[in-house]
Amino acid sequence: MDFGNFHYRQFTRQNNLAIYEQMKRGKVYSYEVIRIRRRRAVEIKGSVYPEREVYPRSEDWGADGFTCCTLTEAHARLHRLQKEEVSAV
Repeated sequence: MDFGNFHYRQFTRQNNLAIYEQMKRGKVYSYEVIRIRRRRAVEIKGSVYPEREVYPRSEDWGADGFTCCTLTEAHARLHRLQKEEVSAV
């Protein structure tokens, strides 16, 4: 997936949590750990958008999305989010 000047590639996914590599010209700049959300199907001005998975919005960064400098840091963040989800059940 491309956004701005960067290309994002899913590195790993576990249920609704994922790590993405943020790359530019083939070089990894950082890793993003995200909580994947689902958006319901909707019709807007005659166009139908099916149910879909979405990346966190900018305003949700820090709660549903985190930027990490290293893969080790990204895995640690992913594990913390997994523990939060288990304890919330």
